[in-house]
Amino acid sequence: MKQTGKRVTIKEVAEDAQVSVAAVSKVLRNSYGVSAKMRERVEASMRKLDYRPHTAARGMRGKTYTIGILQNDLRNPYLPNIFDGVIEGLEGTGYQPLLGVGQSQVPLESALINSMIDRQMDGLIMIAPRLPEPELERIARQIPTCVIAYHHDQETAFDTANFDSHLGARMATKHLLAQGSRNPVMLSLALPESDATNVIRQRELGFMAELEAHGIETENRVTYSHFDEARTQQVIHDLLNSSEPPDGLFCWSDIVALDTFTVAESLNIRVPEALAVVGYDNTFDQRLRPFGLSSLNQSGHRLGSEAARLLLERIGGRTKAEHSLFRPELIVRGSSAT
Repeated sequence: MKQTGKRVTIKEVAEDAQVSVAAVSKVLRNSYGVSAKMRERVEASMRKLDYRPHTAARGMRGKTYTIGILQNDLRNPYLPNIFDGVIEGLEGTGYQPLLGVGQSQVPLESALINSMIDRQMDGLIMIAPRLPEPELERIARQIPTCVIAYHHDQETAFDTANFDSHLGARMATKHLLAQGSRNPVMLSLALPESDATNVIRQRELGFMAELEAHGIETENRVTYSHFDEARTQQVIHDLLNSSEPPDGLFCWSDIVALDTFTVAESLNIRVPEALAVVGYDNTFDQRLRPFGLSSLNQSGHRLGSEAARLLLERIGGRTKAEHSLFRPELIVRGSSAT
């Protein structure tokens, strides 16, 4: 029995399997020429001894078979779907994803990314990072990188995977107008910095573009929520209780749409008769209301799987950037259909 607290070495695996250290090393590297019988014997000894390859040592030999995932928030029910897609995309490759949560704070995101690079991870997938473009490019020059929820199809340093947020917003707005909305408003998210690469900003631009296409004035059509639930509900309360309340509300996410339901109910505003509501992401939360939430469906699982595919190609040697852009689907339910 191995000593408690002592890490099993490759030499001990070789002795147990009655093979050479070089043979164990070949199995670990998945090298060409290893027979099925040899692999089975070595892997059986590894399981028996609970052997774990030393990540740093593997890194010095070329690969650690780890992928860093930077996620900005654990509270958004949409984001775990992306992580599930990444896991499926890496299945059978030997790569393991390790998750870091940046909490939408640039200093924390930078610290996590630097830590992942220091640990010699083989690639990075970032989900809606707040890091500025020059910093993303600096990181991508050091390690293969794919960014999700970042619209920049001219970027050359890293790959991106997205659903078309601009188009999705136009689809939602067009639907509200078709349902008879005469005073549509978008409930967006207040961010410290927001440029056209940000998915939320893309939704704002799409919302305003569709209004302009219908000859509707865009000034004062966007109201900003917050990450804090109480502050967001106060913003919604003030909006719905104003002298000219909206009769159609496009929400940047399903979470904010659910806050809208709560506030509307407290003000005796009937959904959808007096207020049509459309969310974004089509998460499981839409099922919590008896009439259902209309929402833009953008499969997080598909995004994660696509990001994994792109990243593995980068790790494999592809140098030219690729940008995958998918079309969202508007799912109409009772919150906007009268």
